[in-house]
Amino acid sequence: MASLKKETPVNERENDTCHCPICLEKVRKPKYLSCYHTFCEACIETYISSTATHKENETLLKSIECPVCRTCIKAPRNDISNEEWASELPQNKLVLSVSVDPEQDENKYCMFCKRLEKTVTAKYWCKACMEAICEDCKLLHRAAPILQNHKIVNLSNIKEMNNEVEIEESCNLHKGKILDVFCHDHQELCCSVCHVKQHKLCKHVDTVEDIAFETDRNAMKNIALKYADLEKVLEDMLLENLNKTEKLIIRKHEICMNTDKKVEEIKSLLDNAYAKWLKRFEQNHADSIGNIEIASDELKRFSTTVHEVRMILHSVLKCGSSKQLVITNHKLKKQISAHITR
Repeated sequence: MASLKKETPVNERENDTCHCPICLEKVRKPKYLSCYHTFCEACIETYISSTATHKENETLLKSIECPVCRTCIKAPRNDISNEEWASELPQNKLVLSVSVDPEQDENKYCMFCKRLEKTVTAKYWCKACMEAICEDCKLLHRAAPILQNHKIVNLSNIKEMNNEVEIEESCNLHKGKILDVFCHDHQELCCSVCHVKQHKLCKHVDTVEDIAFETDRNAMKNIALKYADLEKVLEDMLLENLNKTEKLIIRKHEICMNTDKKVEEIKSLLDNAYAKWLKRFEQNHADSIGNIEIASDELKRFSTTVHEVRMILHSVLKCGSSKQLVITNHKLKKQISAHITR
């Protein structure tokens, strides 16, 4: 019998933001869908392989439903393989940033050097590149103008790595563009291309940096607390449903037990009633057969009497006088009458 799994309390899941909803383990190579739910790349690839379908007809893009919210997610193109689809999903850099583990194999060596087929031990972490780098590549960051603004911290300093995390979020519609504008009219983050194409006529548009400058972190903390309160309410509701389910299962067991007991009692009463009826029926049947047999025996005896009377009367008719015939007939009538009376 299936049972509901009790959830871990909110206060025990403060660091649970980096766990995959499919495998429930710490997320590896985090990829997110258009609904912003994040999964391990391997997990979402397996899910796509097992659930991807074509809707309505084969000419439309194949799609999946998000394992968490059931939002319909369409493939980028119809000829894409499941592996390519999972690989092309955007990487959740924020989750990757807050879950960096220096002890993981991919973070022990410089990724810049690894691409050049060199194995060099990493000492630093670039917050912008989201990769481990060595001493030489750190110097490269200082030399290259495009890399100079990247924040680099010591790989062993976990606290510094997780402090002031700032990820350049990419636009899902326009590759290479960063989400740096917010449209208040549509309540949407957008890149510069989105701004020009879709929000050019909107009246209330600000840069993300301007909004960030005016953002009250305490207000954000209050929002986070409200989310925690909401999560607690949802957990209480789930727990209540779990208790209801358990009570219904117990009640079902009790009802089935009582019903089985009543059915057995009814069966017993029916068996006893049938036994009594059968006994009476058999007795009545035997009595009826006995009465018929008695009647048949009497009929046989009377038949014998009638036969004898007939033979005697026939003999007198053949050989006797009229006087003898009168006397014999009278005697035979009395004999027949007496037998009938008996």
